[in-house]
Amino acid sequence: MTEMVPVFEQTNITRYHLEQALRLCGLPLTVHPDAFALEGEGAWHIAYRVSIPQHAHPFIVRIRKPAPYGQLQTYADHAAEWHAEYLSTSLYYRQANRIQPYICPTVYLYHVSEAFTCTVESYMGAQLDLSTLDRTAARRYGRQIGAMSRGLHQKKTHIIGAGEFGWDGANLYGKTPIQSPRLLRQIEHAYHATIFAALSESGLSLDLHSVRDRLSAAHRLRDIDEPTVLINRDISPENLTLQADGRVGVIDPYTYLGNGTRFAAWFIHCYRFLLPAYASTPRYRDQRYDDHAETLAHIADGFERSYTGDDDDLLRHITAECWLWTLEQAYDDYTRLTADGQDARSVFKHGDAQTVRRRLMRSLRQLEMLDF
Repeated sequence: MTEMVPVFEQTNITRYHLEQALRLCGLPLTVHPDAFALEGEGAWHIAYRVSIPQHAHPFIVRIRKPAPYGQLQTYADHAAEWHAEYLSTSLYYRQANRIQPYICPTVYLYHVSEAFTCTVESYMGAQLDLSTLDRTAARRYGRQIGAMSRGLHQKKTHIIGAGEFGWDGANLYGKTPIQSPRLLRQIEHAYHATIFAALSESGLSLDLHSVRDRLSAAHRLRDIDEPTVLINRDISPENLTLQADGRVGVIDPYTYLGNGTRFAAWFIHCYRFLLPAYASTPRYRDQRYDDHAETLAHIADGFERSYTGDDDDLLRHITAECWLWTLEQAYDDYTRLTADGQDARSVFKHGDAQTVRRRLMRSLRQLEMLDF
């Protein structure tokens, strides 16, 4: 039996650990000393690109970090969560590739154990460089993502439940019980009414009559039943690659079971508004999304055009959902400003008070301007 060597610090990762990851994922391959390199480091994993002589294309080996955000995660407490994460990623890759071949890794393997947790997947190219994209390329990549997303959202899932994925030791399931669409809309409408009341009493400069009318219109557009489908909540530029044949690649999904129209709107809302609005936060400062706001908007334009096609009703519905995302963002930022203070993690993700206030003002203006 192969000796298990836990990885306690990222600096301890060696060629031996990468070979161990390949073996545990069912690929008993040898890595040459000069055939691997650090690809990147996220909150949860450290990733290496590994070239294997027997394979024409490299692999990405991700080794799970023991203490993301400085908080130790043990196998005993998190094994089911890790299985759910990796299994749902595998499901997403398979379904996305059926709709649009090779848009996601075609090889995806994982291993979860107390000593070592890792994944191995096909290398999909370097991260998409926004600074190199012209309008045509940005819209083309947006169309590719939009077509894939539309296909996924038209396929009703066989998995029971909604929301975040769980794993019962044999199967995936949605952690949130399925509720009737009508009841779910009533709950969400009540939440939006609470938001409107809070903003109305805040003293913030806001055209309340206009916002009230838009809120009512958005709720009317929601008066349809939609199936629960497989969602990717994080198709951010950090998770897009440029493949050798010039097509976009989608990696590292944040999988979810939910409403396809709402999360198509989330993509557009992020690329047109949220990413530039978060550009000055420590979490996103290095990405310079404010400098690339026009390119991000072109990606959103391509996505929207491909996703909606000639369906004007769907376009209006998605635009209304973008407005509702903006309403919720405004409320979230307002509550951050009125709280006693933010901890270090919140400042890292959302910015300091000045950044939050500036983003809140942008959200309020968007609520008054966005028509549907």
